[in-house]
Amino acid sequence: MKKNVMLELHRSSEGNEKTIQELKSLMDLIMGDISVRDEPVISRTLVKLSYDPDLIIRRLNRKVGRHKAYLHEGNWDIDSYENIDEYFNDDSSRSTCVKLEDLEQRIQKRGAAQVAKELEVSRATLFRKIKKARENGSDIVK
Repeated sequence: MKKNVMLELHRSSEGNEKTIQELKSLMDLIMGDISVRDEPVISRTLVKLSYDPDLIIRRLNRKVGRHKAYLHEGNWDIDSYENIDEYFNDDSSRSTCVKLEDLEQRIQKRGAAQVAKELEVSRATLFRKIKKARENGSDIVK
């Protein structure tokens, strides 16, 4: 369902043209329409903006540019550190790579859901990464 917005611009020499051009470029981004009606007798310009909010929401939720999930091995528990600076400065115990053999043993012992939670990824992501490592012949899962 399209929504309409009406704007009234009072006449000025160059300000309206620039404003209308900016509105046109914004409406192109949200896939909307713009119509302009100039009324010189009363010194104003009427601008009608039409857009579909559902289309905008669908476009924004396409999951484009989602972050890449990394396995986070090591001590990621903030509570085990004395202060927050120590947590951020201690990169020695953290890694984004896990040995495939070690990972498979941990899954056998504790289950895939628990291991995925420890590595801060979903269970599906864990299995996808294991599958990718096997296909590549790698002994490291990233």
